Amino acid sequence: MSAVAIIENGEEKRPVARRVTVRGIVQGVGFRPYVFRVAEAHRLVGWVRNDPEGVTVHLEGPEAAVDACIRALIERPPKAARIRDWRVEEDAL
Repeated sequence: MSAVAIIENGEEKRPVARRVTVRGIVQGVGFRPYVFRVAEAHRLVGWVRNDPEGVTVHLEGPEAAVDACIRALIERPPKAARIRDWRVEEDAL
């Protein structure tokens, strides 16, 4: 099955998928609900889950929106969160 095209400013674009791994104090501080709100504001789809060292986020949508969402997550996390490091990778749609 091929990915659905997105029409952005009259131009057809393929969606992208990114996996963001965030380490630090990101559990029990409202980080997952924050990810949901930020992704929804950027009209993205995906998921977020806890893992032993932090959280893993999968985002799909227009590249500019995915990148803007990731910037917001890293630059403006919830007040109680303390991000130690993060990694962004291409992911499958």
